[in-house]
Parts: sequence; structure tokens; C-alpha cells
Amino acid sequence: MAHTPQRQLAHADYTVACICPMGVELAPVEGMLDEIHQSLPTGRDQNAYTLGKIGGHNIVVAVLPEIGNNAAATVATQLLNDFPSIRFGLLVGIGGGVPGAEDDIRLGDVVVSQPTDTFGGVVQYDLGKRLADGSFKRTGQLKKPPSVLSANVQKLQAQNFREGSRMSQYLLEMIQRYPRMQSLYSFPAADHDQLFVASYTHQSGMTCDNCDQQQTTTRSTRSDHAPRIHYGTIGSANVVVKDSAVRDELRRDMNILCVEMEAAGLMDSFPCLVIRGICDYADSHKNKRWQSYAAATAAAYTKELLTIIPASQVAQTLNAVNNTASHKVTATQKSLSMAKAWPDATADTDQRLTNPWMVPRAVSALYTGRGELGERLSQVLSFNPSTPPTQQRIFVIVGIGGVGKSEVCLKFAEDHKEEYWGVLWLDATSIATAEQGYTDIGRRCGIAERSVDDVKSWLACTDQRWLLIIDNADDREIDYSKYIPSGKRGDILFTTRNPECVTYNTIGSETLGDLEPKLARKLLLQATDIGESRWKEKEEAAAAVVDILGSHTLAVIQAGAFVRQKLCTLEQYPNIFQQQKEQLLKYHSKQHVSRYGNVYSTFEVSAEHLQNSKSPENLDALNLLHILAFMHNSGILETMFQRASEYASELKDRGTSNNEDISSLSMRHVARLPEYAQHGWSSLQDHLRWRKACAILESLSLITLYNNDDFVTISAHSLIHAWAKQRQDYQSQCRAWQSAAMILALSCKGWYRFHPFFVFLQPHVASCVSHEIEHYTQNMSDMETAQTFFQLAYVLLAMKDKTSSDLLLQRVRSRLHDEYRAGQKIALQVKMFSGLVSMLQEEYREAVELLKNVVKIQEKLAEDDSDRLASQHELARAYRANGQVNEAIELLEHVVKVKEKLTEDHPDRLASQHVLADAYRANGQLNEAIELLEHVVKVDEKLTEDHPDRLVSQHVLADAYRANGQINEAIDLLEHVVKVQEKLAEDHPDLLTAQHELTRAYQANGQVNEAIELLEHVVKVREKLAEDHPDRLASQHELARAYRANGQVNEAIELLEHVVKVREKLAEDDPDRLASQHELARAYRANGQVNEAIELLEHIVKVDEKLAEDDPERLASQRALARAYQANRQVNEAIELLEPKSMSLRLKKSWQKIIPTSLLRSMRSPVLTKQTNKSTRP
Repeated sequence: MAHTPQRQLAHADYTVACICPMGVELAPVEGMLDEIHQSLPTGRDQNAYTLGKIGGHNIVVAVLPEIGNNAAATVATQLLNDFPSIRFGLLVGIGGGVPGAEDDIRLGDVVVSQPTDTFGGVVQYDLGKRLADGSFKRTGQLKKPPSVLSANVQKLQAQNFREGSRMSQYLLEMIQRYPRMQSLYSFPAADHDQLFVASYTHQSGMTCDNCDQQQTTTRSTRSDHAPRIHYGTIGSANVVVKDSAVRDELRRDMNILCVEMEAAGLMDSFPCLVIRGICDYADSHKNKRWQSYAAATAAAYTKELLTIIPASQVAQTLNAVNNTASHKVTATQKSLSMAKAWPDATADTDQRLTNPWMVPRAVSALYTGRGELGERLSQVLSFNPSTPPTQQRIFVIVGIGGVGKSEVCLKFAEDHKEEYWGVLWLDATSIATAEQGYTDIGRRCGIAERSVDDVKSWLACTDQRWLLIIDNADDREIDYSKYIPSGKRGDILFTTRNPECVTYNTIGSETLGDLEPKLARKLLLQATDIGESRWKEKEEAAAAVVDILGSHTLAVIQAGAFVRQKLCTLEQYPNIFQQQKEQLLKYHSKQHVSRYGNVYSTFEVSAEHLQNSKSPENLDALNLLHILAFMHNSGILETMFQRASEYASELKDRGTSNNEDISSLSMRHVARLPEYAQHGWSSLQDHLRWRKACAILESLSLITLYNNDDFVTISAHSLIHAWAKQRQDYQSQCRAWQSAAMILALSCKGWYRFHPFFVFLQPHVASCVSHEIEHYTQNMSDMETAQTFFQLAYVLLAMKDKTSSDLLLQRVRSRLHDEYRAGQKIALQVKMFSGLVSMLQEEYREAVELLKNVVKIQEKLAEDDSDRLASQHELARAYRANGQVNEAIELLEHVVKVKEKLTEDHPDRLASQHVLADAYRANGQLNEAIELLEHVVKVDEKLTEDHPDRLVSQHVLADAYRANGQINEAIDLLEHVVKVQEKLAEDHPDLLTAQHELTRAYQANGQVNEAIELLEHVVKVREKLAEDHPDRLASQHELARAYRANGQVNEAIELLEHVVKVREKLAEDDPDRLASQHELARAYRANGQVNEAIELLEHIVKVDEKLAEDDPERLASQRALARAYQANRQVNEAIELLEPKSMSLRLKKSWQKIIPTSLLRSMRSPVLTKQTNKSTRP
């Protein structure tokens, strides 16, 4: 019988964690549990847990969202946050076997990580650096399993020698308990266990039925089918090994018994043991036939191990959190850095992260000089709690590129990080990078809305003290003031090449020049790696080099790196440099040569060495340098190259080329990738070839690598980045741009919906398409070019970069020519995209026309065709945005009905229901809107309580309840939303928005005191925002309304006069400005200030003349003015306003809906008018 969930324990009762990479591995672990416990709420609900018991141990079982070292580290970090008493973990799943003469590893056997003299049980075999001589030096050593596990593994091993393993017994019990598992998790038969000779590759098909059975290795027949257990080293990397040559090399070099993809992400941050069932032999014959059974054998070993470990021994073991706390890189820090560099594993959070450290790199080991500036910064940015700053403190550092401006900031941040809650870094090279920088800051600080204004507002509001470094603010066309947060809590360091930016400073500025010659010589000798004992004898040679370089910091480091690689001596360098400078003067612009000639010449010395050596490794490095010139100069992810390579391999396997689909990429695109990226990085040689190219560039100080165990991120100084493009001739630039564009396009993997990876891709796409791309695509076919542009344009569209995406779209149209015929799929895709861009640009009428055309042409498709439904959904959204609500409803009702074939919780179905409910509400069909939203909210109950989608649906439903007069229901729902979000910081925008909406419901219910109390809190918190921030003004406006309703008219007038004054900056007909004026006029009337009310309302009515005669807003303003006239005994003006002679029949009907006949009668009767005036005086 299957278990049903039993008792519910507390988080602190769980001491053992089990992590499974996939669902196929999770099921047998769950099947081995002696008890299954009720689930528990967790702080962030990013992980999926099963709780239970084996032997005497309460166990948390977690499954990864995807395979890979990064995901494993992220899940483990969150697990330790959710269950603080965890002592150790077990990583249980499947792996590829590496058979050898000494270890007869078969499919279904189990490999357990065990330390050896060389490794700690797990080795990350792709982690290291490629040296200049071509050799690969492995770096880093992963931790061993905790002693409690190592000791009991030995104990179990001895017990199995005496008594045999109980794994078969546990497998049988699992099948008896869960009979449905029998078909998947039983032994597949020995005939299907085939080890082919290493030289024989797989033939076609999902299985090896088409492979030559004569090519299998002869092995002895086992006496039974019981799985064997092997102990030794497990190899881990972020690549799948499907190559027998690589597999055998790993065996020879490191005696690896098994390969997998998760363990390296855990060992240093999570004390654990790795247990792997063997499902294939890590060769081209890899298939899924043995995966389920291998997962079951690994789970059975897990149970056998846990049953022999005493619970008392586990209780005495140090908590996993404490066990890893002393590491220089904590689990949390590691997972955060992974989230940045491995986007697919990124999960947003609604909670603020503590102490964000966002500097792009460490301080250079060669940092020299600038001591006086460092001391000055320490003085002007010192903080005394008793006398806090009275203004935002901004210090500006000016200087040409490469003199060390960023390095000074890095040094200050490193020396003073303990004084700040967080250190934030903004690359202001372009508008795109600055906006992306604020998005990154928002993500790291746990802010839900991450626009520039939202994040600036959050920084202005927070009580934490932060340091923001705005780097590379060099563009004279950009107004950088819009990237400077307000408030007094933060300090800002600002670096620029533009002297005009000095005006941004509030506490000082400094212009950096070249280093003093003495310091420059010291820096050069440090960079050459010449021993300090020899510096005196090299003083003269160093002086000669410094003299020709002009003491420029970056040029000195570059020269030192060249000498350090033994490519010449210090004495020989001036002659080599002079040759390159003459070439530079011939071929580069005078402006650049005059300013950066010496620096560029030092770069060229290194590039010429790579080019002239003719070695394949050096040419790879030079080619990579040229490609990087067409991406953004920082945050270049190894992941981009890996994803592009993987997708290239998929396209090769398909072997098709689709010229009728603008969204398809083909082998023509793959052929423009660098060679090492064309075959998929399952080939370890290609992956290492890329890393070797990176290592060579780093050894020459042309790039900086950030190697964080599992991934590599590249950055290059902006000067090197600019030079790398300028040094190339036209043909080289074409090839490099095409390679860069294909890496970016293919790394999307054909994804045409928003994907978290796009966030990291955007700055590189924006940089790539900012070049003269029409010149670089002349040797590409029109379709190939259009397909590339279309994919890149979609990334920009998904990131709401409407200008760049529209520009690319125009280029798509211009390249299609004959292929772009009405009705053809390509034309429809482009028109659909054009409609989406128009929506972004708020050109709703144009969007409607474009999308209507697409929908009409697609009528010949099946009713439930996904393309047809998608275009209908988007057309309905355009109708709604354009005010054509009836058309939107008609179309959405059809779409929703067709999508009923999808599962109830399918995202597309829910999205259309949500949009339909919004249209119903806009059309006054509140009951229909509520019915639909109640359904969406009910379906969303499967999500965690604080899931953003669930909270948004509840919020929208509450708003519909309020509009429908179901005030109690609205209050109940909004109070729930506010309660869930109270775990956020008090100044979190989501929490404040929910509180604001709750006060509106309170007012509608007559709970004015509750509304005022909550609104006063919201207004107080939002005082940290800029005076004209829309959220701050909206809360003040709402509080004033509540004051007036409560009879506190003076307070209402004071607040509204302030709001109206601030909103004078807005356009005269801005709805918010008019609304606050209207509310102030009502307050004036309530206070007896009728003349002031009339003056304000006459202005509003005049502005409203731009609206249609029967527009509800215009009619409401006229009615308010008529009432004010009546109160002031200006009866004729009131009657003339309400019954003009020219009033059309249609307008009269509109008035009859909102103006009671009794009001007009009262205005015509002097007696009634007088009484009415008396009754309305306060």
C-alpha cells in the first residue's frame, strides 16, 4: 500500500537532506521512505520538498528545477535556509559509468563517492586554467564528505562483505508498496547491457537496435542481477559526456568511475555524499532505457546506508549551515554569483537579499599608488551616526581611459565594505547597460518592480546605508542625472572621461592623470613578475619602457604582461613597441592615436604575437578577442557560448533548413560560429578549447576571467574592447560580427517568449546591433540575415527595448524582398511582431490594424492552432488598449472557449482568462469579470501562498469586488494579500501598493478611521521618495480624500494644495493633475471656499473641452461646477451649463443618466435654491 501523509513535524526536526536531480530519480527515493510527512511552509518556496522518515532519521527530499552544478548549489542553499537543523545531505541519482580493467562496472550498479589520495571523492574535471605552453593545470580541490558519512560508508562496506547487500530487498519492498512502479523501475534484462568498443560510434535510432552487436566488449556473465557497489572518484562538470574517448581519458588521468553534472556544485557549500546508479557508459550509445532502474538502485543504497547510521550520531554532528559558515565563499554568496552568471538557474525572490556585493571584480593584485585620493575619499565619505549627511554625497573621478578610475573605486569598496549594507555597481557605458544595471540591482535587492525609477525610489526609501559606483559615464549625449538616486542614505562614486560631469559632484571631484614615474616603474616590475631582488638591476630598462608609455597605468600593465609571458625581455620591449606604434600611426584615426596611441600600441604588441605565432591555440584566442569586440565589454557569460553550441548541435542532428519560417535558425547560421562552438560542448575538447583561448587572453592581460567553480565570466577594459574592433580590417570585422551575432541568436535556443536568460543577453544584443550591421551582413543571404535580426529583435522586445527592436524589425522587412508576400508565414510572423512593437510604443490603433490582418489571414488554420490563438489573443489585447472593449470581449470569449482543451492551469489558458476578465471589468460587466477571476484565483491556489502570479490575481479580484460593491469580500482578500506580504520590508513597493488598495476598500466600506491610519503609515514611508514621485503623490491624494470624508477638511486642503502644486509640472490635461484639482475643489466647497472651488472647476471644465461632448469625465466636471455655481447662487450659470441650447439628443440622454431632474428643478426655484444653499453650508 502507498503511504498517505502522516503527522506534521517542525522544520527543526529534519536532520538529513536528500537531493535528486530529476523526477525519475525523485520517485524511488520517495518510494524508499518508511513514512511520508505533511508538508511545511517555507520562507521563499523556491524548492519542492517531500518530507518523510527512513530508519531513525527525518528526511527532506528536494528535486532540482534542472540538471547542472549551478541548480544543485541554488537548491541546497535554499534548503539550508528552510531547514536549519540539517546535518548533511545525500545527492542521489543516475550517472554515466566509466568501466575499467579493475572495476567491472555494469548498468544498474551503484557508484559512491569515496576520498582517495588524490581527490576528496568528487573532482570537477573541467575546472582549471590553460597555461601559455598549452598544458592544462587543474585548480581547486573539492571538500570530502563529512566524517559521519565516510565512517558509516566504511561500516556498510564491511557489513556487505559479511552479509551481502539488502538493496534487492529494498527494491522489492518498494515495488510491493507501489505496484505501478514495477514497469519502469524493474531490472531491464542483462541482454540490454551492452558495452561497445570505444572506437565504434552509435548508429541511428533511440536505442542500439541498429548497432553492430559484434562491436560489443565480451564480459563475464554475472551469477545474479543484484547491483554491485563501487567506491571511488566521481567526475562532475556542466557538460554531458557522450564520447568514449573522453570517458577513457578521464579514467586514465583521474581514475574516475562515474561522470555526472551536479556534485561539484554542492561539495564545497553543502556537506554531502554522492550516490549514483549507472544508467549508461558515457559514450555515443547513451540512451534512457536504464535510467529508472539505475535511479532505484541508488535510492536503495541510500536507504541501506541511512538504516545503519544511529540517529544519536547524527544529532551530535555539526549543522550543515555552521559547517560551511567559515568558508570564504559561503553557500549563499556562491549561489548568488551563480544566479548572475547562469541565468537559467535564476529564481526571483520577493525578499531583500542581505549585504549585496555587486562589484564586477576584485582589486588588481598590481594596484599601485593613488593613496592620496584614497585617503581623501575616506575623509569625505566618512560616516558619523550622530551627525548624518544632510545631502546625497557624490564624488566624481575624471580621467582618460585606463588611468585607474575604476580601480580606485574597487579599492575603496574593498576597504570600506564593512561600513555599508551593500555595495552596488552600475555600468553607465550606454543607456542599455545602465538600465540593465538597475535591473540587476533590483534583483539583488529583492525588488519586484525593477525599472530605473522603481529601483531608485527603493534606494531613496531604504534605511540601509549603501555605496553606488556609477562607472564609465563617458557618453556626452546621456543625461546621467536620471541614474542618480535621491535621498541621503547612500554614497555615490562617479567615474567619467567627460570633464563636464564634474557638475554632478556634491562633495568633491578629482582628475586623475598618469602615474608618477617612480610608481609606474614599480607597477611595471610587479607586472613582469621579476623578483624584487632584481628590481635595482632592471631600474634603467624599466625607466625606458615607462618613458615611452607615458606612465599610463593600463599601458604599463600590458607591457609587463607581455614580458611576463617571456615573449621578450624588458630591454627588448621598447624596440618591439616602436614597430607597432608606427603601424598604429598608419592605420588608425589621428584622434585616437593622439589620445591613446601608446596604450593601443601595447595591446598591438600582444595581438601581433598571437597572429604571428600561427599556433591554433593562439589563433583561437585572437579570433575570440575579435568576437568579444562586438558584445558588451563586461558580463560576457560562458553560458552564452555553451547554449549556442548546444543548439548548434541540435540543428545539426535535425539536418533541416527552414526558409519559410522567420523564427527558424539553420546550419547556415551554425557555420558562422567559431569552429569550437559548432559541435555542442558534450565534446569536452571543444569546451576546453574555448577555455584555453580565454586563458591565453587572460595571460596577456587582454581580458579578465572570473572563474567561480562552474562557470567563467569575461570582461575587458573599455579601451581594449574598443581597440579590438579598430585593429580589424573590414573582412575580419564582418566575420567577427557574424560570429558574435550567431552566438547571441543561437544561445536563445529558438525561444520566442520571455526567458530569464534574455535579461543577461540584452546588453550584448544591444551592443551587437549598435554597429554598422548592414555592412557586416552583405555576404549573408537575405533570409539568413532576416532570421538573425528577428531572433535578436525578440530579445530586445521581451526586455521592452522598443526603439532597438523596432529598428531591427525595419531591417528584417528590408532584407526579405521577394520572400515577404502577403499570406506567407514569414509575412505573418513579421506583422505579428510589428503589432507587439506598436503596443509597446502605445500606438494602439496601428497595432490593431496589423494584428487584424494577421488574424484574418490565419482563419484558414485549424481553430485550435497555437499560432492562430496567439495572434487572436494579442489582437484582443490591442482592442482593449485601444478602447474597443466589445471587440476585445467577443474575440477573447472565443479564444477562452477554444483553450478549454488545455489543462486548467495551463499558462496560456489562464492568461487569456485574465485578459478577458479585465475587458469585462472595463465594460462594466463586473459579475462576469468576478466569476472568471474567482476561477483563476482558485486555480492559482496550487501555487505557493506568496507566488507573484497568485497575489496579482487576488489583487485584481479584490479590485473587481470593490467596483461591484462587494466591499467585504474585497477587504477580506486585500487583508490577506497585505498579511502575506508583511514579510517584506515596510518600504517594499508591492506591500505599499496592497496597503494603498486596502485603504480604498476601507473607505468604500465606511471604515474611514482604519483607512486614515493605514494611509498615514503609507504616506510616511513614501516620504523618502522624491517629492514628485507618482506613488508618493497618489498616497497623499488618497489620504486627503479620507481626511475630507472624515470631516478633517483643513488637513485635506493642506495636503491637496501641496499635491496640486507638485503636479503642475505635468501636462495641463494629465488625468492625475486634473483628478487632484477636482478633489481640491470638492474640499474647498466642503470648507465654504466656494469661489476658490469655482475658479478651479472652471479651469478643469475648460481643459475638458478637448474631450468628446458625452465623455463621462467631462460631464462629471460640468456637474461639479454646476453644483458650485448653485452653492454660490449663480443659478443662471448653472442652468446654462447643464442645459445648453445646442445640447444634442444623445448628450441629453447622457446627462439624464447622471444629473437628477430634481437638481434642475431646484435651480429654477429661488426658494428651493436658498434652502439648498443653507443645507450645503458646512
